[in-house]
Amino acid sequence: MWIERLLVGGFGRLPARMALDLSPGLNLILAPNEAGKTTLAELVTCLFYGFGQRKGGVHPFEPWQGGEVGGEIVYILRD
Repeated sequence: MWIERLLVGGFGRLPARMALDLSPGLNLILAPNEAGKTTLAELVTCLFYGFGQRKGGVHPFEPWQGGEVGGEIVYILRD
């Protein structure tokens, strides 16, 4: 399996409507500290396994610019 495209709907500090097109094989995400690399990894985890329960009415990765938590992932499965 490989991730072909990742779309951010709203997740933490990541800008809404951000899109990443990834190539088969190894892809490197290079950015300075506090740029959102770990948040991006958390988004991928949430897209595959669910966003979990809100705590106190707020999701831990509530979008900083407002809106709903979410995103979309396009992946390809191979035999």
